[in-house]
Formats: sequence, C-alpha cells, structure tokens
Amino acid sequence: MNRTPTTAHSTRRSAPFARGRRRRDAGVVLVEFALVVNMLLGMGLGIYEFGFAWRTSAAVTSGARSAARTGSSLATDDSADYQALSSIRADLQASGLLDNLLLVVVYKSTTADGAVPASCKTNLSTSALCDIYTGAQVRAMVESDFSTTTGCMSGMIVANYCPDVRNSIMATADYVGVWVEVRHDYQTGMFGSGIEIKRNAVMRIEPRVA
Repeated sequence: MNRTPTTAHSTRRSAPFARGRRRRDAGVVLVEFALVVNMLLGMGLGIYEFGFAWRTSAAVTSGARSAARTGSSLATDDSADYQALSSIRADLQASGLLDNLLLVVVYKSTTADGAVPASCKTNLSTSALCDIYTGAQVRAMVESDFSTTTGCMSGMIVANYCPDVRNSIMATADYVGVWVEVRHDYQTGMFGSGIEIKRNAVMRIEPRVA
C-alpha cells in the first residue's frame, strides 16, 4: 500500500535545501557588501587625495602669480628677482610646501601662450632668456646674495635674464614670466608616491617713458 508523504516529512526533507539557499544568499550579500565598501573606500581616498593636490596646486599658482606681479612692478630694479622669489617663498611657507619646492624659472615670455622655454626647465645650461633658481637656493637666499648691478643671485646655474637687461620701455616692454615646480607627496600612497605640480604666470613689465 502506497503512502503519501506527510507534510512533516516534506518539511524535514526541504529544510537542508532552505538552509543551503540561505547560506548562499548570505555569501552573495557579503561579497556585494565587500565590493561596495571597497568602491566607497576608493572614492573616499580619491577625494581626500584630490583635496590635498588641489591645495598644493592653488599654493603654487598663487606663488607664481605673486612673483610675476612683483617682477612686473619692480621691472629693472636690482631687487626684482629677490622680491619675486621672496613672494613665492612666503606663499609656500604658509602652505607648508616650501621644502617641496624644486625649481623656479624667471623668463622672458615671447610666445602667445606664455610658456616657459623648454630648455629652462631642465636645470641645465641654456642660452634661453631665463634665470634658473633651485629650490635649495630659494629656501636659503638672503638679499645680499643678489648683485646690486645685475640683480641676479651669485652662483646661479643660469642667469640670462637678469633684471638689468629687461626692457621696461613703454612701447616695447617685456613680458616677464615665472614658472614654479613643486613636489606634491600623496598622503595615502594609493596613487603612488607623488607628482610634480608646475604652474606659471606672465605679466607685462610696468613700462616707463623712454
């Protein structure tokens, strides 16, 4: 005589399958949760790093602009470079970035986009119209390091555009540019050790009547 399975027997037989399904569902949830957490963590760290990089970029931009403005107003004065570099030093010091300063180039801008001559960024000998200052020189400089004749610092690698040769005649006044390179160190190491942030600013020398 055949017996029809009772409800209790069916429940007992299906219980292991239900438990297995619940375990599988729980595992899927945990995997999805881990993926979401990793994604959110990556986004959070990215935003964090972007904020610090933006802060560094803003400080470097401010320093370049301040220096160009100073160089423009002082024109051929023998303190022009010293005062321009001092403004960069002050901006970076206030942002805690002075130790990360790598290079400063003061140059004659002759291109439509105001770009610094490529050879002036290599920290090597060049015939281009620029003055090259290392970060170490800017950090350690004092006013007496600068010639009262040319306005350039003694011991410079390149001194081809000292204040005394700049043109401040009203009709043909030079455009003086300042290019600043600063090392930005990443905080978390997620994107590597860091990058170099480079900014420049150009202003026309305030002219005088010939």
